[in-house]
Amino acid sequence: MLKGKKAIITGGSRGIGAATARRLASEGTDIAIVYAGNTELAEAVCSECASLYGVTAKAYKADVSDYTQAKAVVDAVVADFGTVDI
Repeated sequence: MLKGKKAIITGGSRGIGAATARRLASEGTDIAIVYAGNTELAEAVCSECASLYGVTAKAYKADVSDYTQAKAVVDAVVADFGTVDI
């Protein structure tokens, strides 16, 4: 059961990451999309997931290959979502 869980999805603005975000959202998972470049795509996936599935979806820009940025984005997601399950 994924309803009510919280997930961080890196690369969630396109390709496999976006498909993963949509799938988890369809199961009732709140999603935090981490993206490196295209804000519009990330926001579009969040809007789609929130409107179609009624989940909380928020985009965060970060380069996850940089430890400082990766840690900061996880801290921001935990602050916004309360926890991370996936």
